Amino acid sequence: MLASSADCVKVLDLDARLEFMSEGGMCVMEVDDFGAVAGVCWLDLWPGDHHPDALAAIEAAKRGGTGRFQGGAPTLKGSPRWWDVIVTPMAGSDGAPEKLLSISRDITAIKQAEAALRESEERFRTILNTVEAAFAIVEVKFDGDDRPVDYRFVEANPAFERQAGVNLRGKWVTEFAPDLERFWFDAYGHVAKTGEPASFENYAAAFERWFDVRAVRIGKPEERRIAILFNDVTERRSAQKALHESDTRFRALVTAGAQTVYRMSPDWQEMRALDGAGFLTDTGSPDMRWLDAYIAPEDRPGVMDAIADAIHRRDVFELEHRVRRADGSFGWVLSRAVPIFDEHGAIVEWFGAANDVTERVQAEERQEVLNHELSHRLKNTLTMVTSIARQTLRAVSDREPVEAFERRVQALASAHDLLLRTSWASASLRAVCEDVLSTTAPAGRLVLDGPDIAMGPSAALSASLLLHELATNAAKYGSLSSDAGRVEVRWYVEARSGTPDLVLHWHERGGPPVKAPTSRGFGSRLIRMGLGGAGGVEVDYAPDGVRATMRAPLHEVQRS
Repeated sequence: MLASSADCVKVLDLDARLEFMSEGGMCVMEVDDFGAVAGVCWLDLWPGDHHPDALAAIEAAKRGGTGRFQGGAPTLKGSPRWWDVIVTPMAGSDGAPEKLLSISRDITAIKQAEAALRESEERFRTILNTVEAAFAIVEVKFDGDDRPVDYRFVEANPAFERQAGVNLRGKWVTEFAPDLERFWFDAYGHVAKTGEPASFENYAAAFERWFDVRAVRIGKPEERRIAILFNDVTERRSAQKALHESDTRFRALVTAGAQTVYRMSPDWQEMRALDGAGFLTDTGSPDMRWLDAYIAPEDRPGVMDAIADAIHRRDVFELEHRVRRADGSFGWVLSRAVPIFDEHGAIVEWFGAANDVTERVQAEERQEVLNHELSHRLKNTLTMVTSIARQTLRAVSDREPVEAFERRVQALASAHDLLLRTSWASASLRAVCEDVLSTTAPAGRLVLDGPDIAMGPSAALSASLLLHELATNAAKYGSLSSDAGRVEVRWYVEARSGTPDLVLHWHERGGPPVKAPTSRGFGSRLIRMGLGGAGGVEVDYAPDGVRATMRAPLHEVQRS
């Protein structure tokens, strides 16, 4: 019987020395020969923290009582073990303890399981304490009719308390939310009764919050317990509501002022809807071939480039382009579309509007034809003026004034050509500089530096004549009269007293020593009229090169 027992049964003398060990005990203690341990003090088999427990058990048995403890001690071969130990007295004929009986049961597997469980629970609790999602274990209460009427929070992690704003552990929900909606009791009660998991998003008026909830039954069915995992999604729902309201307002605003409205997929491959209002053909259903239906083949590359740019920028699409109208003819539209984003910032569609600008574009085309015709006639007139001047002044012996007059007329004609390119609306200051100075200053001897500034027609003509005079003087007397000389023209916008001014600097370098003129001719007076014809010019005839600074209010320079 002792041989078949897995317990280690030992007989000790009153000094705790080993006198006997069962066969089963020798097996579990990994003792091959009892002679190797016979007479060994049993207390020596308990090193470390559990030695006092073993000693206390021996003393209790010697007094006629029972000693019991659990502790760790290795086998004879050094294998770690946990033991549940009982020590009792063996009485002699006089009734006094004569021997001691020690029974040790190997509980290593139980201890390992307990340690694994503690470790698992610790990991689980660490996860629950660190995750942002709220977690709770809830016990659902049912009334006599088996209807859910309340629920109690058995466990809750810190995220739960943060989102709920109160410590609910051990409390029934009706204690702090007596008016909680019936939905919550029915939803949790159904999970607790049926074991069917539930997922939903619902508003809790008692908390004034939206919650995204996952619920599942745990434990025995009769315990009526469920685990719930939820997130407070109030901010997302508010953002969705605000986005919807904004989108509705935007659609109403655009629709009120637009002739055509449309919706496109995020990549513009599909036209989801188009209300052409009689101008364009409506789409009966989402259309993947909208380019074929509305855009001429030669116009498609430009349209697709503008679309690709808007998608890349994730910003407004805007383009004036031709479209095929409902009657099959082509017209012009000004089309704008804005991206609509979801709560994660992804584009879900584009909402756009297009207005018929055909009449305006056609009027601009007619105006451009008229401008070209006017320019042609003006150039002919200027050519005639030059010819008349040559004939009239043919007998004048001093040819320099005559040639200066002809060059000024030519500069005026060049400025007219430049303005004609933009239908007399404006001319770029850089383009004016390049057009006027390219005839007198080779590219390697000219520095132009400044922002892109559009000049009105009057300022463009004035600047052309002014720069022509400066360049002519530089070519005759200044830096451009020598091979090493150059000209720097720099401009910028400067605010003075809140009003922006255009400032232009002319600086000659590398020319012969400069001498100030002793008299002022027409060219000097033209220079001092400035950019807008109202002065604002400072000229410095420094020995190392002429410097001129011109200043004019920006709004005057840009006025059409």
